[in-house]
Amino acid sequence: MSIPRVPRFSDRYRIVWNEEGVLISGEDRWVLFKAEPHRRVAPLVDGVRTADEIVDCLAGRVDAARVYYTLSRWARDGYLEEAGGAVAAAPDAPYWRHVGVPDPGRWTRTAKSTGRESGP
Repeated sequence: MSIPRVPRFSDRYRIVWNEEGVLISGEDRWVLFKAEPHRRVAPLVDGVRTADEIVDCLAGRVDAARVYYTLSRWARDGYLEEAGGAVAAAPDAPYWRHVGVPDPGRWTRTAKSTGRESGP
């Protein structure tokens, strides 16, 4: 799997990081990454920065190849996804994606633009 252009951690996982490592836990598994690149990359995966911007932020501290490898591995393992507009910002987006609504942000945008609630 390729690295998302604007990566963010999937809502299926809880991400916790500190100076000791990055813990990624989900319903079916958990994993602890202790390497320095993981500890430095995780806080920058915010759904706003592109992968290239993350590399630029870490220039001089972490080799670009290590940053791309970290992002690639997380994407391959399903921890990362492409950030997406209103869906990423909606606090209930994980629920709607789980039940199969592909663009829950569309409901909110429609209600705001028409002044009434309606679906897609």
